[in-house]
Amino acid sequence: MILTPENRIKDYTEKGWWGSDTLYSLFIKACNESGPNEALVDAPNRKEFTSGNPQRLTFDEVNVEVDRYASIFYDLGLRKDDKVILQLPNIVELAILYIALSKAGIIISPVPIQYGKYELSKIIEDIEPKGYIGISEFNSKDFASVTKEAFSNEHVLISIGKSEVYHLGGGTLPLSGYKWYLNFRNSLILLTKNLPQKYLFRILLTRLILDFVASIRFLLKLQIIPIISIVRSHFFFFINFTSPTILTNFFEEI
Repeated sequence: MILTPENRIKDYTEKGWWGSDTLYSLFIKACNESGPNEALVDAPNRKEFTSGNPQRLTFDEVNVEVDRYASIFYDLGLRKDDKVILQLPNIVELAILYIALSKAGIIISPVPIQYGKYELSKIIEDIEPKGYIGISEFNSKDFASVTKEAFSNEHVLISIGKSEVYHLGGGTLPLSGYKWYLNFRNSLILLTKNLPQKYLFRILLTRLILDFVASIRFLLKLQIIPIISIVRSHFFFFINFTSPTILTNFFEEI
């Protein structure tokens, strides 16, 4: 979002007062010059106030994380000129997210970690953000559960921190009907939990159609077990569609 008139930008640039560098371009320049050198260091007592071990990252490692987060933001529907509230303590992810959001062209509205539901509600009213990025745990409290109460289903909510793993990658299980069931079931659950509401039903319908096509393919190959697994996964999903397991976690934990 560019709020300054073009003639003023041109005038200031010609006079040498302004340049064309951005936060992201300066970061890339630093990575090219100092890639293997240390760039970010967590406080040694990080675990005393939030989750995660203290990290020491080089410029190259930070660059990888920046690309990862920028991809996640895009997958979650965040686009150039969208506004996002950023509320994190002083950890390495704070600097990484500033750069990743800058790369994506997303406007950052940073707020102090001390702000709660009341202050966030006022900020939401003033700036009408598309999303929010916070911390899952702070000072031994479930920070994400408290702050999410200020937001609606229309917002993209992201929490940084430790999350419980319910199903590891498909490669951890032998090929079986249970593995087929978990893959199809978890795909539906992840879509429901993570997609913005305005995209949810269109993409979910597409997913169900593709599952039906897969069932036809298995049937033509006389593979009955995968078909039963798909039916089981759909049955579980629709029976539990409104359950807390699927719907109440508004945060994408990364």
